[in-house]
Amino acid sequence: MRRRGIQPNVVTYNSLIKASQQNARQSWRLVQEMQRAGLEPDAFTCSILAAGLRHSPTSQGLDQILELMSKGGIVLDEVLLNCLLDVCIRLKDPSRLPELLRRWETTGLAPSSHACVMLMRAHGHARNLPEAWRLWRRLLDDDTMPTEDAFMSMVDACLATSDVKAALRVFKECRALLAGFPRAAVAFALAVKAATASQQLAAAVELYEETKGSLRLTAVTYNTLIDALVRAGDLKRAMQLFRDMACQDTGPDLISFSILIKGFASSGDLETAILLLGQMQGQGIQPDSILFNSILHGCARSQRRALTEEVLADMEKAGVAPSNFTVSILVKLYGRCGDLPAALEVIEDYPKRFGFRLNTQAYTCLMSTCIWSGDLPKAFDAYRRMLEDGIEADGKTFETLLSGCVKFGEAIRASRVLADALSCSVRLNRETLESAVVMAHNRNPDVASEMINRMTQAGLSRTQHRPSGL
Repeated sequence: MRRRGIQPNVVTYNSLIKASQQNARQSWRLVQEMQRAGLEPDAFTCSILAAGLRHSPTSQGLDQILELMSKGGIVLDEVLLNCLLDVCIRLKDPSRLPELLRRWETTGLAPSSHACVMLMRAHGHARNLPEAWRLWRRLLDDDTMPTEDAFMSMVDACLATSDVKAALRVFKECRALLAGFPRAAVAFALAVKAATASQQLAAAVELYEETKGSLRLTAVTYNTLIDALVRAGDLKRAMQLFRDMACQDTGPDLISFSILIKGFASSGDLETAILLLGQMQGQGIQPDSILFNSILHGCARSQRRALTEEVLADMEKAGVAPSNFTVSILVKLYGRCGDLPAALEVIEDYPKRFGFRLNTQAYTCLMSTCIWSGDLPKAFDAYRRMLEDGIEADGKTFETLLSGCVKFGEAIRASRVLADALSCSVRLNRETLESAVVMAHNRNPDVASEMINRMTQAGLSRTQHRPSGL
């Protein structure tokens, strides 16, 4: 082009920059070449550079554009404003938004409807929700129906400030239009997520009631709301949502059933939990081990042995193999029911029958059950077996054994447990240690002194291991 005596102008360079939009380094080389040629970049140049940042936005790239604008005295227009605001929002960095918005205000230009949409989002992310509302009201006062883009931007502005109630107002004002907004369900899901994260569950439920029938929600959104209600203890309302979900094309899935079954089992309503389990299986949804264990845990907490064994039989019939957690539940149940032999039988039978090794938690649970049943020697038998099986003890294991020694006044055994724990560099509960040392001091002062010496050698401070009065 130059060989023919034709000098490139700003339009030429802008075209070249646009062609290299995906290569930021090349784009900026062209900007520098343009400046060396005595040509000044304009607002369109900056818009092209900003558009190139949309797919991979960086703070450095944005700052370069802002610096270029400041040095060249480039005035914002709508296109450039939209591009820059979009990059700021994608960066999730609201710190630059106030300066951009201030620059826009100095232009004195009245924003178009399209610009208002982007400005609403920007003001929300800049924590200036009143200004976003002013723009929203302006759109409505123009006697035009809000577009889907305007609706989505205003909801986004509200959620950027964690104001779920404000988002609810937007949904209410657009209720008649929601069925025609394909992305409204996405906005609803985001609002529910924000509400549950900020402990505004009442607002999320009100939003659901306001929009029920207007939106087609996904299973994920239903499950998020049901889970929040279950966690809040509102099982009645959670069941109502579950029934609503069952009337939709989506229908409840494994997660929906799991949330409710766990909730009812934890609350002690085992009958409802088991009814839901049957309904789930009737719909061809296969329960997993976590779900069965949740029901078993609820049964065990209520010491309902017969019901526990019925659920256990259903679990095996469904082809779901018991796990170490299942073993722990059963051992604890049989211990509370005063049937230590049944607990020991589970320990012997299940690993062989279902092909797994007992873990630290299962062994520790057995030790606790033996102590609960008044049989400390059997607890130590379980401890020895665990070590022989190559399973490492943890802090809970040692604390369980130490508590048993304190309960039965076994100073020498307590000293041996302490030695094992210190050799494994396991950190023990201070209160448990103090109780063990006091018991040993009352039973056998020499053993207590030996325990204190061991702790001193292990680097524990005197305040950590010497109870007051010793």
